Amino acid sequence: MSKLSIEHYLRLLSDLRPMRTVSLRISNPYGEGQRAARGQGIIAAAMQHTVAGTPMTIWGDGTAERDFLHVVDVAQAFVAAAGYRGAENVFNIGSGTSLSLRDTLDAAQTATGSRSALHGANWAGRGATPHGGLVVDLAQLIAGTGSPGWRLRP
Repeated sequence: MSKLSIEHYLRLLSDLRPMRTVSLRISNPYGEGQRAARGQGIIAAAMQHTVAGTPMTIWGDGTAERDFLHVVDVAQAFVAAAGYRGAENVFNIGSGTSLSLRDTLDAAQTATGSRSALHGANWAGRGATPHGGLVVDLAQLIAGTGSPGWRLRP
């Protein structure tokens, strides 16, 4: 079952029964405990490659941007969603800013003091990934919780 199917199922349940549901679409989480070799989680992979001094291969040319969110912020978003009493039931959760994959590797290199080469690769021969970025806004969730003091970690 896809995530979108589950969202529709939850919405149906809330329409048919006295049950409130809220779905959170988490952008690109990172943080403690993330495994670098699982094929997802570019921040953990960038840290591993820079520490090891091995080249890092990514799809495309490194200009694609992503909105990264620390796991502590993910947990806080879940707490905020539990207290949400507004009309919306689906929220995109992210930091509100984006960082290119190339800049992500540069930040890992700065943090570790090590260097690693970045290699771009085509995905199944279809060319580079699009340069578009993903940035999400938390303002509606924060406003609906009655907890305007909640803020993302810097």
